[in-house]
Amino acid sequence: VGCIPVRKFIMDTDVIKDMIYCTKNLNSSVLMYPEASYSFDGTATKLPRRLGVLFKSLNVPVVMITTYGSFARDPLYNNLQVRKVDVTADVKYLLSPEEIQAKTTDEIRQILTKEFTFDNWKWQQENHVKISEPFRADCLNRVLYKCQCCETEGKMVGKGTKISCSQCGASWNLTEYGTLESLTEEKNIKFTHVPDWFAWEREKVREEILNNSYKIEADVDIYMMVNM
Repeated sequence: VGCIPVRKFIMDTDVIKDMIYCTKNLNSSVLMYPEASYSFDGTATKLPRRLGVLFKSLNVPVVMITTYGSFARDPLYNNLQVRKVDVTADVKYLLSPEEIQAKTTDEIRQILTKEFTFDNWKWQQENHVKISEPFRADCLNRVLYKCQCCETEGKMVGKGTKISCSQCGASWNLTEYGTLESLTEEKNIKFTHVPDWFAWEREKVREEILNNSYKIEADVDIYMMVNM
């Protein structure tokens, strides 16, 4: 059916061999999703560092397809509730074989990092994309799980157009244009942009890991996949 199977979370050299076979022997294009994950907070994830090495091995033109509106239409946190948002796409000739061979892998990585940098919330705001669905904040606590006011985890509730903390009572409205509007002005509000709040949560996790307070103790079953 034209699909190349990938074993995730391990070095899978067979994937590289299959891609080379497709381009060299079959004279076929290969479609990649190099970020290899859904965007949970609507921003870019880091790309594999060795994509430049792969491009040099394949030595074929690199074309980039960028979609706009897909996250706003159906974000991962919102329980698969589809909003009325148009989805468009741009196609861009990114690198020719000659450019790939002339550039270092680090230069290629810098180009890819620049091209794959995005913020879907900011895109919505800058393009005035209105999302008026009454469920737009449903389950937003899957992303914003730590209250920015009292810093309690697991007490955030996303429902309807609002997200609130059941611990301290802080509450925000998710506007039709994707910004957070405080409904409790007396609280110490740090963030009105969802990705900024999410980045703060990640930084808090990093701090907990460094001071050895981030842990869980539980019985587990360990399985091994053999001869996949």
